[in-house]
Amino acid sequence: MSRGKKCPACKKGTPLWFISWADMATLLLCFFVIIVAYSTVEITKFKELAGTFKDQFGVQRIEKISPILGSQNLIGSEFQQEVRLVELREKIRVLATTLIDNGQAEVEEKQEGFLLRIREDSLLTGDGKKVVEGSGFILDQIANLLVNERNIVEVRGHVDAQKEEGTSLEGNNWYQGAVMAVVLAKRLAAGGVAPERLFVSTSGQYSPVADNNSPEGRKANRRIEIMIRKDLAGTLPIKDDAEKNIPEEKRY
Repeated sequence: MSRGKKCPACKKGTPLWFISWADMATLLLCFFVIIVAYSTVEITKFKELAGTFKDQFGVQRIEKISPILGSQNLIGSEFQQEVRLVELREKIRVLATTLIDNGQAEVEEKQEGFLLRIREDSLLTGDGKKVVEGSGFILDQIANLLVNERNIVEVRGHVDAQKEEGTSLEGNNWYQGAVMAVVLAKRLAAGGVAPERLFVSTSGQYSPVADNNSPEGRKANRRIEIMIRKDLAGTLPIKDDAEKNIPEEKRY
């Protein structure tokens, strides 16, 4: 400000912006006080209040329910499941490193979980009915990782668009894809994965990942996909020896 000019006189009273700010600060303080009050309920006062309700309204039983704590447990459980799924994905990726480096397998993340995609000629014989000797150890290691989990495992078989042999069941492409999936599912079950968690499906020739007009494309389309889903199996067999003699209708 140039010399000779006086500073304008300040207006008396509290500025309008300060009043709005003070209201906001007061509301925030009340909000946090309420949160603290809900999180620190005195047991003695709660029991006194519960007894009053019981006498006045004839309530037989009053249970304390903490919605905040319940929400925290739910969120924590879902987060732990997500973390566990990521750990499984990375461990399976390590197990299949050799196949992945050779272009014979890949791990892909999906909205419903993740899948391990392996070319048929890397695991199965030409007819797709047996596991190739020397390759089965990968399935055994995967089964060892999954044996103590509860995630649903879906095994899906895919074939190329080769010409189907007449109307026979064995020549049908859906049938061939199903056979491939069943062979792998049986190997996982033999490795300790609960059969109740295993689902088998086939897309036949109708879900290609490459062009069926070239030999390499047809090899890529003949594949197995092992999907590890986020969904958990609801009921698993009781393994505790002490519970084996409990009647089935009472196992809840």
